[in-house]
Amino acid sequence: MSNARASLVAEHREITGKKVAQLRAAGRLPAVVYGHGEDSTNVTVDAHDFEQLRRRSGANALVDLSIDGDKARPVLVHSVQVHPVNRRTLHVDLFLV
Repeated sequence: MSNARASLVAEHREITGKKVAQLRAAGRLPAVVYGHGEDSTNVTVDAHDFEQLRRRSGANALVDLSIDGDKARPVLVHSVQVHPVNRRTLHVDLFLV
């Protein structure tokens, strides 16, 4: 078993509300990064990369998240919102450890 953690790359996002449907159509997944004593940050991640990450890692696995090329920080996938009919991921909450 390898000790290397999975990694995920994110970008800051300014788009909020109903306009995030445009992000999903472009293959991006809206997400929020938050933690104790940290301000929440709106980001987007690649939808395909996130689905691959969910398949490879377990529910409680730490993930190295790099936002806009900054140093990677460990996060937990806290909650995933899924569409009730087509089962596609709609939104992700990432908790900074």
